[in-house]
Amino acid sequence: RFHDPARFRYAGPGRSTELLPGEDGHKSVRLQMEGGEPVVVGLDTGQGGALTVFGHYAEERGFLAGRPLSEAKSGGVGGFRISKTGTLRSVTLAGFEIPNVPVTFHTENLKGAFDTRRQAGNLGAGLLNRFRVLFDYENARLWLEPGPASVFTEPLPRDRTGLQFEIDGTELVVVFVAPGSPAQETGWVEGERVRALDGEPVGPDWWRIVAGWMHAADGTLARLTLADGRERTLRLRAYY
Repeated sequence: RFHDPARFRYAGPGRSTELLPGEDGHKSVRLQMEGGEPVVVGLDTGQGGALTVFGHYAEERGFLAGRPLSEAKSGGVGGFRISKTGTLRSVTLAGFEIPNVPVTFHTENLKGAFDTRRQAGNLGAGLLNRFRVLFDYENARLWLEPGPASVFTEPLPRDRTGLQFEIDGTELVVVFVAPGSPAQETGWVEGERVRALDGEPVGPDWWRIVAGWMHAADGTLARLTLADGRERTLRLRAYY
C-alpha cells in the first residue's frame, strides 16, 4: 500500500529507526547484536534468512567461538559458497529485542561493490516478517509494528534437517548435508534423490513442506521417500 509522502503521518503501536542511505539506492539500518554497540546492516528484503553477519564483525565480537555452529550452502551473484551458521542470543531492532536469532556468518570478506567491511551484515525478511513494515522515505524512517502476539513471540524458523535440495523434474536432489545435523547423523549424502516428502509426491509446492519443518518442534518426525521407494525418517531438531 502506498501513501502520499507529503500527507503521511504514522499513528500506531510501532517504533521507528533511521533509514540510512546506501549505495545504488539501497537502504541500511542500525541494530544491536547480543547487546553490543549499534552497527549498520544492509536492508535486504529479498534475503529469506533472518540475518547475515559479515566476517570482520563476527571476528571482532568473537561470535564464532563458544556456540554450536554448522554450515549451509548459499548462492548469489558471486556464485556458491559455504557459510557458517549459528544462533545469536538476541538482536535488537528499533527497540524490539528478538531472542535466539538464527544467522549466517560470511567468514570471507569480499571486495569492491560488495565490500563487507562497510557494514556488519544484512538484515533479511526472515526477521522483518515478524513486523508490519512501513518505509517512510520522505522522513528517512523505518516503522515496525509487531505482528500478532502468537507470531511475534514464537521461535524464528530455522533448518532442522540439515538437507538442502535442488529440484530435478519430479525429484529433489540433495546438494548439501550440514555438519552435525540430523541428516548427517543418519547417513545422508549429496546426490541422493527424493520423490516424496511426508507422503506427498514432489511437486511445485514441495518447498512448503520443508518450510513447515522449519517451524516444527524438536523431535518431530519427517518422512522422506527416496527415488527407489525406500522411506527414511528424520527426527527434526535445532542443531546450531
